[in-house]
Amino acid sequence: MCDIERIKIWMEEQNVTQAELAEKLHCGRSTLNRILSGKRALSASLAARMKELMDSQDELITAAVPDDVAKQLRAWADDAHSTIEQILQRLLDELPKFRK
Repeated sequence: MCDIERIKIWMEEQNVTQAELAEKLHCGRSTLNRILSGKRALSASLAARMKELMDSQDELITAAVPDDVAKQLRAWADDAHSTIEQILQRLLDELPKFRK
């Protein structure tokens, strides 16, 4: 599943507002606000929808890389609490150094 802090980080990285996320999750904005502020527990169904949304974003990013590379990138992201997109960007930023 996914925890509240990871959702907040994901929202920031994806530049998604609470209103936009609530719409994508098919829940009320006030419900999402109470969950993110710790005033309400994250239901299993909402957590599953959030995980599906986060996973679909990772799949879009890693669709162009071989499976073994994508698996390693996911492992690094989990270890570093980074997104696949952030790790790919760091790798792309470092690539010119290796070409010289």
